[in-house]
Amino acid sequence: MVLEGLKRLQRELDIDILVVDDGSQDRTYEVARAHGVMVIRHERNMGVEAAIQTGFKYAIERGYLYTVKIDADGQHDPSDVPKLLRPLVEGVADVTIGVRTAGYRELLLFKLGRLASSALIGFFLRRWLRDPTSGFKGRNLKAVALSRALYDRTKFLHDDTVNDIEENILYLRSGLRVVDVPVKMREREAPSKCYFSFRLMKYPLKLLISVLIASLVSVKNVPF
Repeated sequence: MVLEGLKRLQRELDIDILVVDDGSQDRTYEVARAHGVMVIRHERNMGVEAAIQTGFKYAIERGYLYTVKIDADGQHDPSDVPKLLRPLVEGVADVTIGVRTAGYRELLLFKLGRLASSALIGFFLRRWLRDPTSGFKGRNLKAVALSRALYDRTKFLHDDTVNDIEENILYLRSGLRVVDVPVKMREREAPSKCYFSFRLMKYPLKLLISVLIASLVSVKNVPF
């Protein structure tokens, strides 16, 4: 269980744990509280990025220097959190992305989607990110503040299917140092919504449009 892994890590490192319950219908809130961690609960489901932004707001208000976002579905291994934190603490990165290693098994469509994202970013920004769709990320306060500003003051990051890709592009365009960090990614328990039914046809076009806009639209007037 993710919380149990994080609690073990907490006993080794000086970290705090925040759970954002995005209007879930299960016992997320009760379970998290039973583990003695801080929980913020949305009254209704607002989406992945809205939940992330709630966490960022909490981090900024309390002056946290570094944050790591980890999914609750078990795909991300809590033991990899120190790997994402290390480059941030050492001052060699503003953002760390947990990238899947060669042994990770997944559907071919997932691989193609990630490769297409990497290729588009490489074409427009001349920078290759190995896993731009990964949501397992570490950020320093500067990166968290930029994400908050983008979400609050622009139309970026509001589409949960391309939010990670948009964010990575805008991090790079803003001069932030983005570093890939190999991690042990577990197989998905449920398939991504992007690759099924009508979303399968819409996602490639949505990805292309998103990358084009994020790569070309000026973000100079977004203070952070």
